[in-house]
Amino acid sequence: MKSRKHDPIQQTQPPAAEADALIALYNERRYAEAENRTRVLLGQYPDFGFGWQLLGGTLQMQGKDALPAFQKSTELLPDAPAAHYNLGVALQSAGQLDHAVTSYRRAVELKPDYAEAHSNLGNTFKDLGRLDDAVASYRRALKIRPDSADAHNNLGTALKDLGQFDAALASYHRAVALKPDFDLAYYNLGNALKELGQLNDATASYRRAIEIKPDFADAHNNLGTALKDLGQFDAALASYQRVVELIPNYAMGYYNLGNVQKDLGQFEAALTSYRRVVELKPDSAMAHNNLGNVLMVLGQYDSALASYRQALEIEPGCVDAILGISNLCVINGEMKEAEDGAKKVLEIKPDNLEARISPHRGHVSWNRAEFVKLIAQIPSVANHVFLESKSNKNQSCLNNMDYFIRYESK
Repeated sequence: MKSRKHDPIQQTQPPAAEADALIALYNERRYAEAENRTRVLLGQYPDFGFGWQLLGGTLQMQGKDALPAFQKSTELLPDAPAAHYNLGVALQSAGQLDHAVTSYRRAVELKPDYAEAHSNLGNTFKDLGRLDDAVASYRRALKIRPDSADAHNNLGTALKDLGQFDAALASYHRAVALKPDFDLAYYNLGNALKELGQLNDATASYRRAIEIKPDFADAHNNLGTALKDLGQFDAALASYQRVVELIPNYAMGYYNLGNVQKDLGQFEAALTSYRRVVELKPDSAMAHNNLGNVLMVLGQYDSALASYRQALEIEPGCVDAILGISNLCVINGEMKEAEDGAKKVLEIKPDNLEARISPHRGHVSWNRAEFVKLIAQIPSVANHVFLESKSNKNQSCLNNMDYFIRYESK
């Protein structure tokens, strides 16, 4: 904070030396001491508007409720842009976004070249989903301060959310050019590149973000996803493992880890990961479903059925869980129930190819040409057929696997 010029005519103001001493404590980050001494001073000079700003700042830096202090400062200093800006920050932090907009707008009315207020107004608009307004605010901030890496980064995110990827990429590149160690901008650049399908460039951006900030869990997570999409499963596995090391209670991290472990055939490890997900997030239908898939692979059919049923209790229309139960019915020779399950899926999702295949897996008389025609359109079904055939519970599954092998060998 800057020193305040003392006007001796105003009896509401303390001596300049006292105010400067408080500012020094604040700048030295001695926030608790600054708070206590500011309260004492405000007891003597309750109409000292800058003192209420200073009190709000010390409370904010300690994670305390600063809103009443900043509100008081704007009452005493209605024409002070910084007072309205600080109130906007407190309101934004409290989730009172519409009121924050009002405060930031007042700040820029009083000081049109207030770049920070324009930028924070943009952030608030973005949080409200008013992306066009956010872009306009960021552009105003950049017109005033074109070298603001933060404003370029935030503009990039708003443009990406609007689907303007080329403009977003340009903003992110400008942000990292201005600030080469800007880990968040590299992360956001990676996200935009990943959405555009430029996976190699995306992984390079995520790795740069991690190089700058090694404990950047979200960057590790998204790097894992990009690597998985590139088919680099071992590298993806390492990324997801790093995520759960950094955030041991991160359900999505364990979910992604379980998925890649499953893809690598590490079913026992995947089982552990999915169980951790349902422990952390018991209302995740897909976690229960994927747990069921792994249990089925491991031959633990009763437990798999329980997991699928739990998924359906959470999400009654969970197509994957219905298909999982249908697969279990095939394994157990309960073909009528398998067919009923597949029909239910097709009612929900008429274009689901696996549902068209599922009830026929147990029928030796199923038309081979039609089977391979369908299975060729959904390669993941081959994994189901193969895994079911390993159980040796239903010889017709082996027949269907034979069909697929013959089709692949052509």
